[in-house]
Amino acid sequence: YWLLDWTAFHLADMVLFDTYKHIEFISQEFKVKPSKMARVLAGARENIFQSRPYERTDKNFRVLFHGTFIPSQGIEFILQAAKKLENHQDIEFEIIGDGQVKNEMLELAKDLDVKNVKFLGRMLPPELVSHISQADVCLGLFGQADKIKRVIPTKVYECATMRRPIVTGDVPAVRELFGDEDIFFVNIADADDLAKGIMELKNNPERREKLSENAYRVFKKEASTAIIGKGLKAIMTSLQE
Repeated sequence: YWLLDWTAFHLADMVLFDTYKHIEFISQEFKVKPSKMARVLAGARENIFQSRPYERTDKNFRVLFHGTFIPSQGIEFILQAAKKLENHQDIEFEIIGDGQVKNEMLELAKDLDVKNVKFLGRMLPPELVSHISQADVCLGLFGQADKIKRVIPTKVYECATMRRPIVTGDVPAVRELFGDEDIFFVNIADADDLAKGIMELKNNPERREKLSENAYRVFKKEASTAIIGKGLKAIMTSLQE
């Protein structure tokens, strides 16, 4: 597989990646000239992930994660953080999705005896959007795999364009686009810091609102479909010159 990647990279006229950290890694690992690569942000499907009114009337504080349950997402740290916060009876966690480590995470939740986590399974986009819109905080990635440091999670884009406050692991790739005024960063692979971050946002609704609006503005300015398309068109045009 390494050889297949090496061949593809070196035969291509231009190689596109979603972050500069990926470009840096590929340049070092496969000896590809940085000038042969370009960043095209992943963005989100804005026709699906659109802001909706917050309509919940209960007083619970809902923390949501959605993903594909691959090991690098660090769902175990979310469960551990939930356990640390279970004495706060108004905090509830929703974990949406299915995938490789789903059964393992269900077993961990059972072993931890967490009472404040709901596993809701895989959802079609309209239902997922409905749940995101009613969350008080949305979670990104917290795993410690090297790849995590090189990506901006799709879920971060999706929650940003839906104007929801985001907590995610502090990695270089996400900081290519977002800063401390846009996203609440916590240490990766650190359930204590994640629990602390959730509590800080729970107790500060003004901060949540500010993060939501700032992340949305960054998304519209840098990662909307129109902006990404314009940048990709410029890259393709440069190849023809």
